[in-house]
Amino acid sequence: MKNKKFDCVDMKNKIQKELLEEKKKCTKQEWQEMSRKKVEQDAILGPYLEKFKQTKKKEKAKEKKEKVSRSEW
Repeated sequence: MKNKKFDCVDMKNKIQKELLEEKKKCTKQEWQEMSRKKVEQDAILGPYLEKFKQTKKKEKAKEKKEKVSRSEW
């Protein structure tokens, strides 16, 4: 067995501990806003979130259009 210099479980635990400490200092609303901003700025999650928002907008527009066309009957 080889010695690992990088321990991903240990790193995860440290990051989670830091996040919990940070969360304790914020209100729920502040924490949600801060989390949303971090996701938006993330290189991977940011584009995914934007695509998700666009899909939701299209779905809502489609539902609204369907409601209008049904009410015209």
